[in-house]
Amino acid sequence: MTLKMLYFSFYCVSFILLVFILFHLNIFLIFLL
Repeated sequence: MTLKMLYFSFYCVSFILLVFILFHLNIFLIFLL
């Protein structure tokens, strides 16, 4: 696995986790807005 692939997979997991948190905890969305 190359470094770019590792970074891309890490970015995808982080993005999915962030979306999951924002979807279930609306207070986070309020803070970001």
